[in-house]
Amino acid sequence: MPLQPGTILENRYRVESLLGQGGMGAVYKAFDQRLRLAVALKENSLVTLDARAQFEREALTLARLHHSNLPAVTDHFITAEGAQYLVMTFIEGANLAELLAARGRQAPADVTSWLGQVCDALTYLHSQNPPIIHRDIKPQNIKITPEGHAFLVDFGLSKVGSAYQSTASGALGVTAGYAPLEQYGSAHTDQRTDVYALTATLYAMLTGEAPPESVKRAVGTVALTPPRALNPTLSPALDRALLHGLETQPTNRPASIALLRQELEAGLGAAKAGRPAPPAPAAPPTQVIPRPSPRPASSPASLGRGLPGWILIGLGAAAVALLILGVAIAGRGGPPPAPTTAPTTGGGTVNPRATVTLPPVVTVSNATATPTPTDMPTSTPTRPTEPAAGATRVRDADGAVMVYVPAGEFTMGSADSDSQAQPDEKPQHKVTLDGFWIDRTEVTNAQYRKFVEAGGYNQKQYWTEAGWAWKEQNNATQPGCWSDGNFNQAAQPVVCVSWYEAYAYARWAGGRLPSEAEWEKAARGTDGRIYPWGNTWDGTRVNFCDQQCEYDWKDASVNDGYRATAPVGSYANGVSPYRALDLAGNVWEWTSSAWGNSGDKPDFAYPYNPNDGREGQNSTNVRVLRGGGWNNEARLVRSASRNRLDPGDRNSNFGFRVASPGL
Repeated sequence: MPLQPGTILENRYRVESLLGQGGMGAVYKAFDQRLRLAVALKENSLVTLDARAQFEREALTLARLHHSNLPAVTDHFITAEGAQYLVMTFIEGANLAELLAARGRQAPADVTSWLGQVCDALTYLHSQNPPIIHRDIKPQNIKITPEGHAFLVDFGLSKVGSAYQSTASGALGVTAGYAPLEQYGSAHTDQRTDVYALTATLYAMLTGEAPPESVKRAVGTVALTPPRALNPTLSPALDRALLHGLETQPTNRPASIALLRQELEAGLGAAKAGRPAPPAPAAPPTQVIPRPSPRPASSPASLGRGLPGWILIGLGAAAVALLILGVAIAGRGGPPPAPTTAPTTGGGTVNPRATVTLPPVVTVSNATATPTPTDMPTSTPTRPTEPAAGATRVRDADGAVMVYVPAGEFTMGSADSDSQAQPDEKPQHKVTLDGFWIDRTEVTNAQYRKFVEAGGYNQKQYWTEAGWAWKEQNNATQPGCWSDGNFNQAAQPVVCVSWYEAYAYARWAGGRLPSEAEWEKAARGTDGRIYPWGNTWDGTRVNFCDQQCEYDWKDASVNDGYRATAPVGSYANGVSPYRALDLAGNVWEWTSSAWGNSGDKPDFAYPYNPNDGREGQNSTNVRVLRGGGWNNEARLVRSASRNRLDPGDRNSNFGFRVASPGL
């Protein structure tokens, strides 16, 4: 029986309403009376010992996830009756099924606003070690906030483990039309399971009809109608991409979400232009994997060929049984010395705030475009088109996602009307920059570990397990430069690194530190806004010191659940105009720019001039940091706020991110 409104669980969560219910449990909207915010309670009603063990194992893994397109798992518990509950951040908005019911099938241009965001989330899940397979992607499980931000929700059927691990009994379940063939039994599920379900979701949104059940397609009782037959406005390239992703045999589908995404985005682009998309150019090593050649659409006669024995034996009976039992779940809402010890990593939970509109992700290739036939010599290539604002690419060295900031002019510094502005932020002036890439988030402990293990900078006493003993031995007074759990979880930004270490990391990763002008443009855009999100202060968008901070420490019970740094990307609604996160608060960030020629003198005053010596990388002068930290007040997290420190200094409230040139 569903929980009644007003029910209190764990002496903390007050049930407010039932959001959805299926054969394996229910989802409720509840109120966390301790943190005073709305949450989603995902109930798993399977009470077997195997189900409980699997729930406990997977809940702990899901709690370590941090991504701006996934709700955060903040708690889990098992009742005395054996029911299991995941507690997740509650996402306001409508799901795609509701949008489809209200508006009918979507135009190709409409789906691009959420497709890239969902692909980002799935790529992140699949990249975990071990991989996490969602296994219940459908229109009901993709929510769009009022601001246009997409969330992939409901981990009720997710599987954590080897890509070749068979389906566990505690996670059985399918949704007719969206579940691939391998989910109807004990076959292996892997990334291609989510490839099928995401493609089926897109098929439904573009045609207005869900695909036929995969079991029926496999036995040949029904054929998949080509998408263009239902929606003639779709391009042939998009038609091929959808049919490729909906192949009944897993080995015939794209092997990853990244490959599927390239086919879909190429097809969506062709649909927008009204012509078939050309083949995608080969991608360089730091980009996503090149798109394979499209596969021909499956014909009804080929359905069911080459199926595994376990499918052929019981397929008809399984299909009938599933239809009778109605198993479809109801809609739910210079090189340094090599280290001797590598830093430890752990898991970090997150607490995303309200969400914002993010422009669609654009996959970028550095490959030179082939010129169209003109009077010019055919051997002369055309200039590559500049990436769109907020386009993304993945850095090969550490897996960091970078966003693109286009070339052009922006307003730097603070206006006289800003009562919180300091003299070193004036005068406000215009600066023109070339296009550049910058990390979406600060460099994390997990990423910095790769650098250390590769022979990176070896001042490990400041942030590894050895740090505590070092602190006691040297009577250090600076908190946070040791592994006490408040700073050194894998998803948190690395802290207590000097400018030299940040500079060395950036070179190792194939980039550089951003100049303070680049950093400021990435934070505030071209309209001179005071904060990344606008001109109005909103403390829910930033990790800062919003209560009395005694001895540089915050009280987690009243400070957003974080005592110190938050896992990167936790404040999704603090996003900048270019889709960069955490540019306000969390940690101060090293830039390449020097503060002055000598000592503490601001000899390099505004207006900013990169040719006046401030970008000299061999200087030992103080360097500029930007963004404010977790233990700073509101005035210091403004986009124009500046700080400076000796390049050899370390602190628990500053880290860095990496930049690289554009075209």
